[in-house]
Amino acid sequence: MAEEPSKTDGTLARIERHMIRGNEVVAENAHAFGDLRAFLGEQTEVLGALVTEMRAQGEALREFREEMRAHGEEIRAQGEEMRREMAEQRREFREEGEASRREFREEGDRIRREFSEEGDRLRREFHEEMAMARAALVAILDRLQGGGGAAPAT
Repeated sequence: MAEEPSKTDGTLARIERHMIRGNEVVAENAHAFGDLRAFLGEQTEVLGALVTEMRAQGEALREFREEMRAHGEEIRAQGEEMRREMAEQRREFREEGEASRREFREEGDRIRREFSEEGDRLRREFHEEMAMARAALVAILDRLQGGGGAAPAT
């Protein structure tokens, strides 16, 4: 006759099954943990590369900003230089205009003075010639009327 299994044997069998299943779970967990460790290692490398890239881009951005700032300062300096040059050109143009006006005024004054002097000289000559012509006419009339004076030389 076969012996009936005791309660203890059933409990031990159940414990053994649980132990086997526990060992399987531990093995699965160990395998999953290894996979997780590998995945996290890969992600760490990816994140490290991203951080390196972000730092490089940040540095490139800082350099770009610095270049743009320097370029902006250069443009401002050029603008300021152009403003100074334009102001200088306006000043020179104004001075040249004033000098030209002064020269034209002086030349006009000189020409008016010369014309006035020439006019005065011509008037004097005309008056002198008229006086001489009048004197000659008076002498001719005197002679014609019987006066004995000699006619003046003309």
